[in-house]
Amino acid sequence: MNNKMVTGLVSGALLSLTLLSGCNSNDTNSSSEGLAEVSFNPQFNALIQKTRSARSASLNDLYTGSMEVTNLADNSVQVFEWNVYLEDPSGNGPFVATSNKTISLVPGDYSFNLTLQQGSFTYLGSVIDTIEDNDTDIVGLTIKPVLGLSSTDTNIADRVAEFSFNFPQAELLAVGATHLNVTINSGVTTIFELNTATGVFSENASIWQVIEAGNQTIELELLKDGMSIAHSTNAQEAQTIAYGQGITMDLVPMVGQIAFSIDESGNNATFGFTVPAEIINEAGGVENLDVRFQLSSNKNNTDQLLDQLTVDGNGDGNVSVTLTDFHYDTMNLALTFIDNTVVENIASCTTVAVDLNNQDNTYNCSVSLRRRAEISGSLLTNVALNVYDQDGQPATNASVYMDDVFVGITGSAAQFSTGYLNLFSTAGQHTLSADNGSLSGETALDLQPLSVNNVDLTISPTIVATGGFTGNFAPANWALSGVAAYNMTETALTANVGGGGGGVTASITIPADGTISFDWNMVVNSAGQYGDVISYVINGTGYNLSTAGSASGSATEITVKAGDVFEFYTWGTTQSSSYNATFDNFDFVESEPVVGFTGDFASANWALSGVAAYNMSATALTANVGSGGGGVVASITVANTGTISFDWNMVVNSAGQYGDAIKYVINGTGYDLSTAGSASGSETGIAVTAGDVFEFVTWGTTQSSSYNASFDNFTFN
Repeated sequence: MNNKMVTGLVSGALLSLTLLSGCNSNDTNSSSEGLAEVSFNPQFNALIQKTRSARSASLNDLYTGSMEVTNLADNSVQVFEWNVYLEDPSGNGPFVATSNKTISLVPGDYSFNLTLQQGSFTYLGSVIDTIEDNDTDIVGLTIKPVLGLSSTDTNIADRVAEFSFNFPQAELLAVGATHLNVTINSGVTTIFELNTATGVFSENASIWQVIEAGNQTIELELLKDGMSIAHSTNAQEAQTIAYGQGITMDLVPMVGQIAFSIDESGNNATFGFTVPAEIINEAGGVENLDVRFQLSSNKNNTDQLLDQLTVDGNGDGNVSVTLTDFHYDTMNLALTFIDNTVVENIASCTTVAVDLNNQDNTYNCSVSLRRRAEISGSLLTNVALNVYDQDGQPATNASVYMDDVFVGITGSAAQFSTGYLNLFSTAGQHTLSADNGSLSGETALDLQPLSVNNVDLTISPTIVATGGFTGNFAPANWALSGVAAYNMTETALTANVGGGGGGVTASITIPADGTISFDWNMVVNSAGQYGDVISYVINGTGYNLSTAGSASGSATEITVKAGDVFEFYTWGTTQSSSYNATFDNFDFVESEPVVGFTGDFASANWALSGVAAYNMSATALTANVGSGGGGVVASITVANTGTISFDWNMVVNSAGQYGDAIKYVINGTGYDLSTAGSASGSETGIAVTAGDVFEFVTWGTTQSSSYNASFDNFTFN
């Protein structure tokens, strides 16, 4: 949005003020019979001007225009010349607006439209009020700036659409926003200054915009101390406006994209960069822009100036570079954008601790753009998602869902890795999932406003929920044996022994954690019980359903784990055994894994203690010890039997190792993850039983201990 800027708005203090009005009624000394005396209490919503000083004899303090008064009973119209005087008696606020006219009207219902001009800017107030007989009325009137209009007549109320700034106050304050730029139809850009004490542009902040019905372009840009940190989305900037219609516009962070591919031998790595169009526009064209690429790690380092940018159909720039003798590593990446006409850095893009351990990947980095020229929605967050299969390969054509709402398909951007998808989301806690039919997976996210998040998601074979012997439990997947006349269909397993004894065994390896339920029935045909048995077996351990003649029943929620060998079993032990047995209404319900510190393992369910600066969110537990030693203990009583997996990381900041430790504990027994300085790793399949006390622990034993530790990617199955 390279546009001519108007002068800066009034200070934040002015924008949040409540204006009071003095009412001058010298024009009418007393009310005439049958008339009502009407004066006005104007309140300026916002001002397009610099902060004023105390009142002086300057025309800059005078707002002149006209008041159009319409009697709604007969639609008769009167037009009065009008002016409003704005002053700051103390020099420190609040401002006081004085309406310098009182009028007399016949009692009734009226529409009042006030249009004021001050310099090159227009202000509008509009209200409907009932004027009582033989009364003195003071009509409240909110006056709002009209953007995009330098002059107008009094009759404009039917040509204005009102927009409100309703971005979440807490989110604006969290990102440190200071200004909002509004541009209408690529014309003049108006700067609104944010009150940093309250996070709003003004009390009940609204602006009036004179705009014809139809297609219009509205651009928004959020700034922090002169640096552009967010902008409206292209899809929302084209608006179709009708009178009285509100609009929604979200703000998204400016993002640069970094894609890399490494050949099989790991010797060469190609990095591709996407440069946001806003940076190219600020430099005045792609030919004026250079990109400095810096990479730093233990194994790889480079500092190069890239100047061969090309522009795609969206106005974004693209450039790539190939590094030789490249090694897989964890490293920091930084891009600096330089206006080569004045050799001036205008933007930067940094990504910290990128783990380059796959052949193909794509990362996003948060862009800060310095603007040298000086609507309800959400402050969105960016997610650069890389989806992998269980072998660590990019998963293409995977459908991605945010909180069960479809948001895109991986691999849709040809220039990036095939498992990549870039998306925007509101801040807060979300569940991100991906599914390509045979593979699926999900992860928990805790997103901050205007943050840029690089997320890896691994999807694994999907276990089809079954009703009957279908899906993974179809008859073809069972091993059937025995001397009975047996049969297995999608609905039932049957065994029929007319005489001579024997039975059937149906065996399967369980593909995932879950529960099994089924109905069973045994009808003994011989006159006595000859050792006829119907049972199920798990890993060689039998669980009898009946050993005493004809019987039937249901077995429900039998817990099984992935890899267990499950069997249905019938048997008659003598030559006199004769029976019919049935297993039906089979059902397998896969256990839903807990992903992140959610559900039973939500942070609220852990007992946290220690002397470190610790924090636990839906995605990670962190402990930061600047000095003095100590650490954190996070403890929970496990509600269900299962397995725990997580990643861990320990960065020791002190020059030596001072007994810093990171570990997990089960029922008082500790399992060290590291006691020897900086290290990281993953723990998988830690078996726990319902009632176990599980703990995460970090500790530094001396006053010299200084470290940062984290536990993340937690799952419970």
